[in-house]
Amino acid sequence: MTHAFKVEDTLIHVYSSKKVVFTGSLAQEVKDRYEPKPSFTPHAGSDEVGTGDYFGPVVVCACTLNHEHLPLLEPYTIMDSKVLDDHDMIRIYHALKEVIPHSLMIVSPTKYNQIHQTHNMNAIKAKLHYEAYLSLAKKTTLPSLCVIDQFTPEASFYRYLNLKPHKDLPLHFETKAESKYLAVALASVFARAVFVLTLQQIQDHYQILLPKGAGSGVDQAARHFIEVHGETALKHVAKLHFKNTTRVLNKEETCQ
Repeated sequence: MTHAFKVEDTLIHVYSSKKVVFTGSLAQEVKDRYEPKPSFTPHAGSDEVGTGDYFGPVVVCACTLNHEHLPLLEPYTIMDSKVLDDHDMIRIYHALKEVIPHSLMIVSPTKYNQIHQTHNMNAIKAKLHYEAYLSLAKKTTLPSLCVIDQFTPEASFYRYLNLKPHKDLPLHFETKAESKYLAVALASVFARAVFVLTLQQIQDHYQILLPKGAGSGVDQAARHFIEVHGETALKHVAKLHFKNTTRVLNKEETCQ
């Protein structure tokens, strides 16, 4: 069965399969006018960047979004940040950092290597996410939904902190949260932008290229860094517990 309606110069066909077809010169305009809009609930989100990169810091960002922020985000592809390059993320960060309430935790390689002697990666991330939310709470009123892109079970998260969940900071843990929650996606973009900017500062200081990731090109860069600045300086640019360190210091051939 088919039902047909006419709105201005647009013909709308509604089929029994629930398919709706708009035809006419104003088809897209009419479709946009009547198409249901996805609901939005004010929420906060946090995400981390740099934990898979040998060189550079670990960055955690937490941000909060309300209805008033949505028009500011419309020009940008926030929810599909995987298609954004570093230049796009830096551009978005500079455009929105003054208008979106957020907090950043940036751990330099030097500090990270000190902390990692007594805390594993997940423990470090748990502390950074928690501190990011505490910092954000000092800047703005947190909504009832505060999402963490889950990297460890909730029970483990609080065990790392030696804390119990409490109502003053209602954290919600969900995997793949970046693709489900706009605030988590934006936090990921902000964190990535700051990671790239901070890594660039380190490169400028040492006047040497430090590639992202942890592959064979990173091993080559680490060897070159040691040749120029010495082995003891490596702790200031790299996360030493990565296998790259063993390969580089033992002069092993990098697997292709």
